[in-house]
Amino acid sequence: MELVTIKLSQNSWQEGLSNKDYIDMASSNWRTDPRRMIGCDNVIILSPRSKIVAVGKIKSISKENDRRISFNATVDDGKQSWIGRFADRNQSRNPIAYFDAYDFEHNHLINKPERSEAASKEVLPHKKKTIADLFEGYTGDYQPQEMDWGSPVGKEMW
Repeated sequence: MELVTIKLSQNSWQEGLSNKDYIDMASSNWRTDPRRMIGCDNVIILSPRSKIVAVGKIKSISKENDRRISFNATVDDGKQSWIGRFADRNQSRNPIAYFDAYDFEHNHLINKPERSEAASKEVLPHKKKTIADLFEGYTGDYQPQEMDWGSPVGKEMW
């Protein structure tokens, strides 16, 4: 069996809701293959930083227009020890990811609960660094100079 993780966006994120509120927040308007979701027993709701905030048991799935689905789930009391841990997911921007339930349940994809919120920042897009950011703290004597890139090759236009 599989389980599905749904990562909430930074825009919709609200801190401190109940497990049921997080499940309800994530329960509708997802573009995914309903046939794949039917095979899932559980839904795991993640914060924007991949922290597990709710675990639900999927009761029903309904198909909406344009391959969008909604699901009805109840809080899964048997998996409440997962709350507060972090899920190792790929860096995809897709908020939905499917996992093998056995691997997830046996901690192959769940980090230790001690992992700090700061340690998970790599899952958020980083601000693009400026040249000033790159040279911050540099104390050497740097003098910019022109570089000779050679003559144009191929279809380069100069």
